[in-house]
Amino acid sequence: MKTKLIMVAVMAIFGTTALQAQMAYNGEYNKSQEQRSRIHHGERSGELTRGEAHRLKHEQRHIRESKCRAKADGRITRGEKRHIRNEERRADQDIYRMKHNDRR
Repeated sequence: MKTKLIMVAVMAIFGTTALQAQMAYNGEYNKSQEQRSRIHHGERSGELTRGEAHRLKHEQRHIRESKCRAKADGRITRGEKRHIRNEERRADQDIYRMKHNDRR
């Protein structure tokens, strides 16, 4: 009986950890996907010039590379997370600023 109870507890712990990891991954993916979508929409609508879109796409590539470097050792530290979050926040601001600067 004790063995079954211990096994259920262990399975619950691992299941919860896997669920949290999946949710964290989806959060990261959704942020970058949302930014790419905003850039694409800006290009199609004419809110972004070709040069602005190129710069924003380059910024997105840089963020992806930062994520890959952070994940390379198998663990993302708090400092790396903070750095990536700041890069994403700056990219959000850049996308907004460039889409609203009245250049066409």
